[in-house]
Amino acid sequence: MEHTVVLSTHALAEVQATCDSIRMIEQGRLVFSGTVRDFDNYVAPTSIAVSLLARPDVKELAEMPEVIRVEELGEGRYRIYFADIQDMAERIVETSVAKGWRLNEISLEKASLESIFAELSKK
Repeated sequence: MEHTVVLSTHALAEVQATCDSIRMIEQGRLVFSGTVRDFDNYVAPTSIAVSLLARPDVKELAEMPEVIRVEELGEGRYRIYFADIQDMAERIVETSVAKGWRLNEISLEKASLESIFAELSKK
């Protein structure tokens, strides 16, 4: 037996944790309809978080191809923004090995539900 529960909320993190599908309405207009997975993948990721034990200079990270900018997050952690996701993680790994940066952790960062909603509703 299937059931449907309608949840009306602005707490988008709770929606992601509890719902299977989303119908997003902004000022009476349907701006999104799909699964939570579709919603999560709506906006392409634009950054990768890395932890490097050797702590290179931000300028050196920014010199990698397709990198738009780099944020230093402290303690050897960086957020790298890029123009094209294609092979970016692989490029970071290869460059880390070649330059001895000692890559400790790497993760693709997805847009938050709030930023996706803002894009969909043009806010």
